Amino acid sequence: MTTCFLCKQSNVQMSLEHSIPQFLGGKKSDDKFKKLNLCKSCNSKLGTHVDARFARSFMNSIGLTEFNNDIFFGKFTSIEFESNDEILNLTSENSYVEMMSNDKAVAFWIKENTPEFLGLVGGHPPLSKSKNSQLFLFITKEGISEIELKQLLHRVRDKFKKYKKLDILLCLDFSNNQNMTESELNLFRSRIKEEFYVNGLKFYWEFTEKELKIKDRLRPDGKHFRSSMLFDLNDDIRFLSKLFLGILCGYLGNDFTKSPVGKQLIDILKTYSSREVLPEEVVNRFKHPFQIKSSDIYLSKEDAITISIFQIGDDIIGLLGIRKNVYGFKICKQQELHKEEKMILNINSDFCEIPEGVTLILKSNSDKYMEYDAKKFFLNKCLERNFPGISEEQKIGIINLLQRSTSSVNLCRLDTSI
Repeated sequence: MTTCFLCKQSNVQMSLEHSIPQFLGGKKSDDKFKKLNLCKSCNSKLGTHVDARFARSFMNSIGLTEFNNDIFFGKFTSIEFESNDEILNLTSENSYVEMMSNDKAVAFWIKENTPEFLGLVGGHPPLSKSKNSQLFLFITKEGISEIELKQLLHRVRDKFKKYKKLDILLCLDFSNNQNMTESELNLFRSRIKEEFYVNGLKFYWEFTEKELKIKDRLRPDGKHFRSSMLFDLNDDIRFLSKLFLGILCGYLGNDFTKSPVGKQLIDILKTYSSREVLPEEVVNRFKHPFQIKSSDIYLSKEDAITISIFQIGDDIIGLLGIRKNVYGFKICKQQELHKEEKMILNINSDFCEIPEGVTLILKSNSDKYMEYDAKKFFLNKCLERNFPGISEEQKIGIINLLQRSTSSVNLCRLDTSI
């Protein structure tokens, strides 16, 4: 009988858990990363309180927006309003306003949220999908064409297709102050609705009195808005522990959750429910993108999602790259893994001057993750950067030579003093 690795229950409904979550392209990963033993209840909780908190932090949301070619490349967390602002009288007590933008429009999303998710882009995911919400869409591009507007509206609707209770309020006066009789105006509006309608769209003449007041308050013309952004390294560490646990289980089997290293990662992950501050010795094993040195980028690609588990020195390191943002976490010492486990991970040395391990890469236009030997990938990237004119034949020859030797690698040594 299958037992959930988190709650340890076996008489519960199990769930298909992707070791690599959906927001990192988990569907495009190999099947071995889709077999983690997790019950449906724990899967749902981790999705909301671990995966979402990491993905919706301001820094990661920007990187993922670029990677996924999101329609709104400018995203912000909940706007902070003064206590006497009129908007507070126009929205419900638990409603908050988020702003997003692109080169054609600015949108304000009014929806319910909870205090612990206020500093995160998109707020509380299940709550946003289950409750009524409104997206006020202002067109900012002068002279926008009909084709551009149609494409924009359809892309907005597609982006929010999982939000069945969302209304899109198009704040655009199509009449351009033309003098029309009432019958002419009705005919004009009918044609506009037929031409531009998408599901859930409301035109400005259909707004309620309250919606018109909200529109006037949020109109972006010359207004400045302030929002708070949450940076919580405890959220980052919990997510990385979950991610690297899943990757290791994908390569080494689900019994890895019962190993000392697996149990250590699970203990970190379990703190999501109490949201406790992690011990200093755990925090010291973590590196934020602000702390990663440029030399570390040899094991990532700036236009891709990169996941690596490798040994450098006698440390086993996990590295996650979301385009230019790279996170590092010291998983364990190499002595804590069995020799057979290390061999499966392409680690063949007791002490590594060149990284040895596995690297997974998903490019934005790719339909699957590609797996690489971390040592070969590192050396290839190193040579390309330091010797841009090198031929493929020369590169292969040097890599084969360096793979047989751990000396003379100062030109591409990885600094991982985590």
